[in-house]
Amino acid sequence: MPTFRAPSVILPLHSPQTRACFPPSTISGSPGKTVPRFVGASVGMTIGIPVFTWGAIGLRVEQKALAAEIQDVRVHQLARSVESERLRVLIAIRSGRRLSVSCEANVRLAEDNYLLTKSRYAGGDALSLEVLTAQQAVTDTRLAALQAEVDCARAATVLEQLLDHE
Repeated sequence: MPTFRAPSVILPLHSPQTRACFPPSTISGSPGKTVPRFVGASVGMTIGIPVFTWGAIGLRVEQKALAAEIQDVRVHQLARSVESERLRVLIAIRSGRRLSVSCEANVRLAEDNYLLTKSRYAGGDALSLEVLTAQQAVTDTRLAALQAEVDCARAATVLEQLLDHE
């Protein structure tokens, strides 16, 4: 004869505790008792099929759907941040190239100024301080041109890394 096991605590049917803690289950059979028709044997069967889920399955499905939606939003945010980083690096490369061209022109002008100052010094029309200042200007502009080239190469490397990760 089937027996039914009920929770030992009686809670209202629509309470969250009842929904979460006590799904109903059914036990049938006679565990531990000997049935006369089967000599020396005992039969026991447990069926654990929830009759009511009180919305627990629907809530889990909704939770999984929300988790998937959150992951989609994170993927979209990551894609946007990669795209904005790519655009920022492209702008840095363009401005680095423009700066490099400008610095090269400044180097040529500084070298011309140095040669002019050096020839004026040789003619006695300029001081040695002016020659040293012109030589320092040449060195500074060459250094600025090298720095612009290094910045441009660094930005190109970052862009290559971003494109490799896509």
